[in-house]
Amino acid sequence: MKRKNGAAEMFMCFVGVLLTGYFISAYDNIALGKNASQQYPFFPFGKLPWGADKAVDGRYSNRAPVGEQCTISDSRKHSATWWVDLGEIFRIHHITIYYRTDNMEWDSTNGYTERFLGFSVYVSNTTNKGEGILCFQDTNYTKETIPSNKTIECVMNGQYVIYFNERIPGVTYPEGYSQYAFNELCELEVYGCNMSDVYGENCTLPCPKNCIEGQCNIVEGTCLGCIVGYKGSKCEDECDGWFYGTDCTISCGWCLNFEQCHHINGSCLKGCDIGFRGETCTQECPIGHFGYNCQESCSVNCGVSGRCNRVTGQCQGGCKDGWEGSRCDKSKNDSSFGVHEYRCNATCSDDCFNRTCNVTTGESTLVGVSGVLETNTYFFIGGALATVVFIVFIVAFIIVVRRRKKKQLKCLGNTTIQFPTENEKRNTAVYENMELNRGHFDMCQITDVSEKYENTEYQEIGQIRKSSHYVQLH
Repeated sequence: MKRKNGAAEMFMCFVGVLLTGYFISAYDNIALGKNASQQYPFFPFGKLPWGADKAVDGRYSNRAPVGEQCTISDSRKHSATWWVDLGEIFRIHHITIYYRTDNMEWDSTNGYTERFLGFSVYVSNTTNKGEGILCFQDTNYTKETIPSNKTIECVMNGQYVIYFNERIPGVTYPEGYSQYAFNELCELEVYGCNMSDVYGENCTLPCPKNCIEGQCNIVEGTCLGCIVGYKGSKCEDECDGWFYGTDCTISCGWCLNFEQCHHINGSCLKGCDIGFRGETCTQECPIGHFGYNCQESCSVNCGVSGRCNRVTGQCQGGCKDGWEGSRCDKSKNDSSFGVHEYRCNATCSDDCFNRTCNVTTGESTLVGVSGVLETNTYFFIGGALATVVFIVFIVAFIIVVRRRKKKQLKCLGNTTIQFPTENEKRNTAVYENMELNRGHFDMCQITDVSEKYENTEYQEIGQIRKSSHYVQLH
């Protein structure tokens, strides 16, 4: 194995930079100086000059043990694991590994190529690679083709970057693989954005606001997950289609008029549809209730008392005797004439007023004490008699008044002499005065405005004899 001179080593470093330069120039090495660990440290002579931290100290110009810039794991192990803790979840773009060369020519004659073959890189949020994501696994390299500087594009988020290799006894590996596993890393660089909520080539673009924990793809800015109630590659859209919650996977309840529920908590903004209740309208109405928000109670007149359909309120078991309608809320008393009992197959008693009775019991619908029917009959008869008596009294009164109207004597010369009343007849002075005027009667015609009198009536005044000049009163 040939040892490289200084110029050759510098050239190899320059080539590695050229191969990964387009990555390195845009992002920060977020693994530099972070805490690192390994499964099987190498402790020769009780010292640890090649600990896990050597792979993140920023130095790899001397890749031989003497330079103390590389991590060296213990020998004769069937697995080798090394990891770095980034301190928090970061957006990672790519990872570059600088493997131990002992500063020798890197070709099939270099004994460290066989130790590098078959390695894997994981990104995880714990130190357990099984809980992480495989970023890269070598299945194709040979001793002739594997590079000493390997850059892996690994666009993902995580807190731990894990290097792993194994040589399990009994397993046949490709030609050129070493017998045991090692993790001899001179440097492992993790490139990404130093801030957790940005992306882009210069790490200046903010991740979309609805990305879960503010995390997004370091290149495209797509969210790695959405906060509750949102969906889409950048979590810009609210849940719809009657879904809500995390990843919009929870179905909405029975909202009024089938409207979309709240995209975050699933509550129905306008209340529940018929037959349901609760904030998310997923609870059916309890027994005995129905309607909007379960605010109505089933009828006690249901065949099964207080039990009905939670949506329509239709009674279970039909209605009790005397009630009808789908909700048993209409009394058959409203139309009971002449019949009662089940299916209206009995006849109301003749003693019931108007032959109307309770549809169930057959009792009179006129509620009161015994004898109410007789009392009502006497009341109507008495009222009719009182009306007749009143009419007779009015007629008699009119007759009396008309008879008492004063009689008048109309003379042919338009002279009117008034007949004396009974009181005036008793008054001698008045009567004599009228006697003196007897001479005028020969030229008078006697009339009475109310009744007809015989001419003999006139003889009362001065004993007037009948004369053809007097006509019958009319």
